[in-house]
This record gives sequence, C-alpha cells and structure tokens, in this order.
Amino acid sequence: MTVRRGFALILVLGLLVLLTLLAAGLAFTVRSEVNIASDFADRVRARYLAQAGLHYALQQLMQDGIGVDGATDVWATELRSRDAQLNFADGQFFVRVVDETGKLNLNTADRTTLVAFFTQLTGDSALAEELADSILDWRDSDDTPNPMGAESDYYLSLPQPYRAKNAPFDSPYELLLVKGMTRDLFYGDPQRGTPPLTDLVTTFSAAPNVDERGQPRVNINTATREQLQSALGDVLTPSEIDAILRFRDGGGQQRPFGGTPPSNQPLTPQSPSGQFLPPSGQPLGSGQRPQPPSGQPRPLQRPMGASPSRGVPSETMVPPPASGNAPSGTPAQRPSPMQTPQQGGRPGGQSGGQGQRRRIQSPLDLLAVLPREKLIAVWERLGTDEAPLQYGVINLNTAPAEVLASLLPENPAAAEDIVAYREQHGEFQSVGELLNIPSLTQSELRQLVSRVTVKSAVFRIRAVGVIGNRKVVHLIEAVVQRQPATAPSAEAPTVNEALTVSETLGSEAAVQPVQFIVRYWRER
Repeated sequence: MTVRRGFALILVLGLLVLLTLLAAGLAFTVRSEVNIASDFADRVRARYLAQAGLHYALQQLMQDGIGVDGATDVWATELRSRDAQLNFADGQFFVRVVDETGKLNLNTADRTTLVAFFTQLTGDSALAEELADSILDWRDSDDTPNPMGAESDYYLSLPQPYRAKNAPFDSPYELLLVKGMTRDLFYGDPQRGTPPLTDLVTTFSAAPNVDERGQPRVNINTATREQLQSALGDVLTPSEIDAILRFRDGGGQQRPFGGTPPSNQPLTPQSPSGQFLPPSGQPLGSGQRPQPPSGQPRPLQRPMGASPSRGVPSETMVPPPASGNAPSGTPAQRPSPMQTPQQGGRPGGQSGGQGQRRRIQSPLDLLAVLPREKLIAVWERLGTDEAPLQYGVINLNTAPAEVLASLLPENPAAAEDIVAYREQHGEFQSVGELLNIPSLTQSELRQLVSRVTVKSAVFRIRAVGVIGNRKVVHLIEAVVQRQPATAPSAEAPTVNEALTVSETLGSEAAVQPVQFIVRYWRER
C-alpha cells in the first residue's frame, strides 16, 4: 500500500509540473501575442500620425502666398503637433518641409554649372569634371561617353556590374552609382561642415510662372498696350508703357522723360525738356547716350498694392523637359529674335518704330527704357513666355551659398553678397533686386536672371509619427508639386495615387484650392 501511495504522489506531482509548464507556455504565448498586437497597433498609430503631419504640412503650403517663397515662411520651420495644439495622447508628429527649388537640379544643370558645383565641394577640378561628365552620361539617352564620363561599358566591367540608366535621375541617391562619386562626398562630413548632397541637389524643381500677386505674368513679347496697362498701370505711367512698346518694336531705346538712369549710379543733370546731360551740363548730340558717374545703388522701393496674394494661374501643367535640356527661359531654349515688325505695338495698332522687332530675352533688357526702381517693381509681372512652370530655376531665398556659387563660377564673391543681402534686407521679393547687388556685372546679371526665381512649386516633406518616447517611429518622405486644383494635370501621378488629392480649405483661408501631385514617395 505504501508503494502504491508513493507512486500516486509522484504521478500527481508530475502532472502538476506538466500543467504548470503548459500554463507558463500558454501565458508566454498569450503575452507575446499581446505584445505583437500592441506593437502593431503602435506602428499603425505612428503611420497615421505621420500621415497627419504630412497633411498638416500640405495645409500650411496651401495657405502660403504663392507670390514669394522663402525661409521665413511658416512651412519652412519645423512643424510639431503640440505646437499646433494637436494632442494625440502619447503620440505626436514632427514635420520638415524643404524647398526643392532652392537646390541644384541634376536633370537640368549644364556641364559648366556641375563642374563649378563639384569643384567648390571637393577642391579638385579634375574630379569635378569627371563627375560632371558622368552625370551627363547617366542622364542622356545615348551610349557615347563624354571625355571623362562613363556609359554602360564601364559600369558592366565593375565587380558588381550594372548598366547606365540613360534617363533622367529619379532620386539624388542615384549619384552613388555614378562614376567618381564617393560615399564620403555624398553623405558629407559634419565635422568639416560639409553638407550631404541631398541638401544641395534635387531631381525635380520648378517655379510657377506668376507675379508677386499670384497672377499669370504678362508676356512682354506679345502683350498689347491694353494688357501692359492692366498689368503694370499701377506702377508705370502711360509714357513709360509706350516707351516699352517702342523699344520692343524697334523704335529706339530712349528712356521716357522724367525717368531715372537704369544703373547703380546717381542721377545726372537734366535739361528743362527732361533730356539727360553729361557731366559738362551740355546737351548730347543725336544718337549719343550719357554715361552716369559711378555711385552706390539705392535701396529697393516697392510700389503700393504689390503685396503677395494666394492667387495662382489656371493654365494646364506641363511635364518637365527631357534630360539634358536647359531650364525654361534660358538662352538655349529661347527662339531666335523676330525679324519682322508686327502690328499692335502702339495705340491704334501702329508699329512702334521703323526698326526690326526685338525679341526681349528677360526684363533686364528693359533697363534701357525704364528707371531701375520701377523695373524692379514690375519685374515679377513680366515674362517672356506663357509656360505655366519654369523648370530647373533656383530660388534665391532658399538656395544655400554652395548652390548660388555654382551659378557664378567666375565671381564667387557675388554669391556671398546675395546671401548677405537677403540676410540684411529679408527675402528677395523680386529677381530684379539682383540689380541692387553691386558686385554683379551686367553680363553676369544677364546670365543669372533667367536661372533664378523667388518662388517654388515643388517641396520635399519629411513627416515623422512618434509613439511614446520614440519607442515606435514611422517616416513618410514625399516630394509634391503644388498647382491649382482647377487646372487639369498634363500627366497622371505615378506614386501613391491615394494621396494625389486636392487639399481644400475654406474660402477664407485660400483664394483658390490647390492640388498636390506626388513626384516621389517613400515610407519606412
């Protein structure tokens, strides 16, 4: 009996141990499942917090006036849910919006600009030429390499072979595949103050072809007197508008009476009739033009009623140019000057003069007939084409010094002066304010004004959703193009179509609802 009782006790104890192990295993499994479910729920919450941050950034971009974009705008600061008084229990979002138009566009920059850009970053002109040629070969459509570049033959010979893309860049990270690029150069060195290339270059940038009021610019080459009067009449006098038409129609370059010299020098004496006199005080002969003495530029005076608005044009958007093309409005894309006079230049449909009609390349040409201050005031209202977007231009207000210097390889001090000007005077309200930079020569101005802007239509948004003390983090990075919601898109979005929607505020918040086209999308 004693043996049987001992065996029963051992059996019962064994069963208890087994049941305990089973219960512990079950508890561990349940706890693991609960943790997995909780972690999944936190990740879902973090993802939706990131999406909330993205849409909050879109809202800020929509409320921003389209006339001027700069580093002092609300969207340019770090956006936080708590600062916006949006409480999400133990979660929050952080958003950073970057102006892509303030960067150098890898798909539109020419060889000279690329060489200047990489020379100042590396200090090695030979490496800069190799990188420039390799970038051009990567984005072009042929298999013929540039002198220091590379095509598929080179890349196929590498230990891990691949082919040259022969198409435009889709992401700056493609530079890591280009001959001559190193990880140290691409990612930068914070200790030496070298920024990563992702802060300096982009693959898609554009600016709306509108004035400071958000209205479509008037095409100075085709506009009638009535159109010029409607667009410029609050700044220019009728005689100054007539002078523009006479200049465009080849009728002469005499500035209207009562104007001021279009240079950075003080006024010269004038005769009673308004004619400018040389320093001697004697009238000039026919066909002669005075040369004002040197002096300091006067500060910009903006006209009344020229404050930016949120209005935007309603033209159809067009896709960016093919790889390798110069930005819209650059000399390489401009048509040749017109050779025949056209009617409609002066009131009554009369030709503006006896000469051949001029093709105005930029508002800078009007410096021959308009005072400098007034030209600056109307600069943003004048265009030389009717395209809704300008591709590849660089925003003077958001471009870092390294990008600006690449546009002025022969005069890097002028790039520093531009940065100092915007720090001292605030954001550039007009490209014409470059006339206030004394270190810029006329030839540099002529090359620069068609490559820069004060606006942007493309932004990179990085939205981060955080749960707890950074226990769970979700990142959404997107490049979006801002355009009017009423304008039909020329191309359908290809990435994350669900977010290519109109973000509409009430009529009190925006003059027009706008639409955001997704150009790039990444989540992790």
